[in-house]
This record gives sequence, C-alpha cells and structure tokens, in this order.
Amino acid sequence: MSDLVEYSVVNVCRSDGQDNGAGYWPTPADTAAKNAKKTALEKVPRAKPQMVRLDKDDARFQDWRIKLGILLKQELSPTEGLPWLLHFPRGYWLYEKSKHLWVSGHPVKSKLYKSPQEFGLHVLWLLSGSMDRTDCRCIHCNVREMPNMEDLTVSDVPRPLPAASNTQPPSKMRKITPQIPPGVAGSPIPVPAAASTPPIAKKETPVPISSGWRLGIVAATGIINPNTNKAELQILPMSHVNFNQSPIQTLEATTRPFLAFSVPNVSISDLQNKAYDEVDWDAFFQTITPEDTHRREVALLDSSKMAAQKVGVSFSVFSRLSETNGGKKIDYHGIFLGAERIELGDVLRVRLSAEQGVPPAAANLPDALLGLREICTAPIDSPGNAFFKGDIYQPITGDNQPVGGIPVPDDKLPRPLRDEIAFRNKFAASDRWRCVLLKQNAVLREPDLKGRFYPTHKLLPLLDGQAKVLAEVQKGIVRDVQQRLNQRIDTFKTAYIGQKRTRVETFGPALPPGSVIQFEQSVREDGA
Repeated sequence: MSDLVEYSVVNVCRSDGQDNGAGYWPTPADTAAKNAKKTALEKVPRAKPQMVRLDKDDARFQDWRIKLGILLKQELSPTEGLPWLLHFPRGYWLYEKSKHLWVSGHPVKSKLYKSPQEFGLHVLWLLSGSMDRTDCRCIHCNVREMPNMEDLTVSDVPRPLPAASNTQPPSKMRKITPQIPPGVAGSPIPVPAAASTPPIAKKETPVPISSGWRLGIVAATGIINPNTNKAELQILPMSHVNFNQSPIQTLEATTRPFLAFSVPNVSISDLQNKAYDEVDWDAFFQTITPEDTHRREVALLDSSKMAAQKVGVSFSVFSRLSETNGGKKIDYHGIFLGAERIELGDVLRVRLSAEQGVPPAAANLPDALLGLREICTAPIDSPGNAFFKGDIYQPITGDNQPVGGIPVPDDKLPRPLRDEIAFRNKFAASDRWRCVLLKQNAVLREPDLKGRFYPTHKLLPLLDGQAKVLAEVQKGIVRDVQQRLNQRIDTFKTAYIGQKRTRVETFGPALPPGSVIQFEQSVREDGA
C-alpha cells in the first residue's frame, strides 16, 4: 500500500472566474464532413490544437492543487504543520492544450495561466480583501510600469496583499486548520519572540554546536523545554557514523546559522588536504586505539569540520513545481544550497557583475540583495547547474544615493525586506533604511550567491549578545550585520561537488547511526 499524505484543504470563497463548465471552450464541428467535399488534390489543413477540459479527478489536477497549496502556505502561513491542498476558485479549471496544461477562467477569456506560480498570484489576490484588480500581481491583471522591463517568463512568488478575508475554514483533516494571518503588508513589527516565529536555523541545515568546534544538522525545531519553557532545537551531530554520537538539544535562541561561523582547519595530518569522501574511514579508525582518547576527540572534531565542508560544496533541489519543453527547464520550490535551505520568497545576498545588466556602478556593491522568485535547473542544456531568478535590490540609508535603479514602495518588496524595514523604522527610524530596485527578472547562477539574508533582529543578538543589542536599539542604533557573514564560495576548502540527488545522499555516513531526516510533507525530493 502506498503511503497516504494528509492535507489541510483550503477553499477560496471569492472568485472572478468565468469558466462556466463544459462547452466554455467549444470544440469545432467535425471537420471530416467539411473535408469530404474536397478533392483529392486539395490539401487538408491541419486541425488546430483544442482546449481539452480535464476531469476533476485527473492526477494532474490534483498535482496542481498540491503545488498551489505549497506556494500559498509558504506566503500566508509559513509554519510547520500539514501541507495545504487548495481547491481551484469557482469558475477556474485546468485544461490540456498541445501537451501543456493551462488554467482557464480569467475575465479576459484568452488570458490563461501556464503554471501554478502564475495562477497562485491571482489566487492570493482573491484571498485578500482587495477589490482593486491593480492590487493583483499576476501576469494578466497588472503589468508593472517599469522602464526596460524584460518579458516575464515566470511570474512572481505570491506577495502579501491586504488582509485575507475570503477563505472558508479548511476541511479538517486530523482537526488541523491553517490560519491565514490578517496582517497588512508593511505594518511595523516588534522584535519577535523566538517561540512565535520560525527559527533562524532551518531544518536539515548545519549549525555550530556550542560545545567545541563541532557541527550538526537541525533535525527538529520548536521543541519547548518544560523546565525552562524555552524553545530548543534537536541537533544530529555531524562527524562519522562510527563515532556513534547521540542527538543533542540546544537553545533555539542561541543557535547561529552556519555562515555566521568560520570552520577551523583540520588538525590531524592524515586528514589534511583531503575531502571527506576521499578518506578511508574504516582504515582511519583502526589507527585510533581505545586508550588514545585525545586523538579520538580530535578526530571527532576534524570529521565534523570535514563533513560540514562536504555539505557546503553540494546542493540538492526539492519540491518540483513544473516542467517545460520536455524537461529542458524544471522549476522547484526550494534548494538545499550547501549549508542553507533556500525557498521561494527568501532574500539572498549576491555578487553583481556587469554581465548581469545592472548599472556599471553596481558591479562591486557589497550589499546587493536578490528577492528570489524562481529556482530552476536545465538538465538537458546545463546539467548539474542551478539558476535563480528574481529582482535585485540595493539597500541604502540616510541621504546616501543609490548607484542606479528606481525606488520601490515598501509594500512591493519581498517579505523579508518589508520586515527588515519595519524593524528598523521602529527602532532606528532616523537611519531611513530602504531599498531601490536595480534590475528586475535577473537570472543568477550558483557562484553569484553569497548566502541567505537573515533578519537583523534575529541575527544581531546571536553575534553581539542580547544585552548589547537591547541597549543599542534603545538609543536608536541598529548595526549592519549582513557584512559580517561569510560568503558561501569563500568558505570552500575542498573541491566542488555540486548537485546530489537528495539531502541524505549529501550527508552520507556523517550522521549518527539510525538517523532519520524527517522532512515536512511538502518537501519532495526527486531522487528520494
């Protein structure tokens, strides 16, 4: 029996859909009768591709409902829990035409949605309280008025709109109901409590363990210690399975992301200048006698460092969203990029160059950011490579002038940047921290990425201490913390590995015996 996956079913109450059922796209009369009158010498024209309405139980229809649920849950309720399954709004339906899937129902009949990402934007507007179609960010309702804008090949990741008010309570499966947050985009936020917001360290990512130079993988988040009533993480120590280590629990609020930690060099000469997978670990362990506890401890630390380096030079993608042109381009919801888990909607620190079409003065910006809207691979034309598409921003403060680009209203920025502006406006309004758009629809490669952008209100206390940060924000001081993070490519100490099929394959024998990588139900790996 195949495994059953449970979902919270979300229904959309409001709709502007116009597809009224079978016959909305009529099939032309049989051309056979017409052609019967043609002589044998006359050329019979090729029949035009027709819109074929899918049955509601078609597996492809169900796949779109799941993908829409992934996208909207990430935007509206990015917390752990059952994945969403989203029913199409009334008046919208999925069709097949020329071996491609299209969503019909837009008020302009000819405007079809070709991917869950494109349709998800429109659904997000339907879930909002706005009746103004210009608030919709979908490809058909609102074309952005920006100079030199390239044609969209994919749509934006859904961006929050005015308060959601048009959802029915999801069908209860195990009595779990996702809550659609009613907050308005751009509203000021306080410094969040650790237990009420997603942790800065995502699941399945390496983090430093407080004891020594050891590193481990976040296996579970949000574990409340009954003795302290504080949130903790469960960490699987990384080293080698032969060390037989046990899982560790540590305070969530004190756990730094991997790129805020500099991994020291390996100490044991037998392991130096080698990659993790180049070591004959069984033979190496035979050189450690039971009495030599010091060498064993150093070996444990060194193997932990080497395992982290191996993960750092690898990546794997997850949760396939769509495929085009016979597999030439495949879109994904997320990627385990080295030590970091990156998903659509995240903001990334990036390197810029003149080749990316930014203003010449922007080529050497140290703080450029990418609002991520698409993750894809091109397995036929560029196997083993990942591509990242989105809008490039430059943060500026005070009277400083941008190197180019145009201002962007706060409520049109990606959510992490909106939250960053709200935090800084609350505690350091005189800095006037803001962002300008340097380039829209930029496509970057893996070497262009430095790492994730982490919210200042979470990262700064981890680096400078809670007491110092609280004292400074009371004086209106918020320090720039992003430049203190390591840059991903700069941390490479061994040869680049590249794409792996799964996260488990990436870790290999580095985790304790019997370790299980427990993904959320929405995370699906192609190679699993």
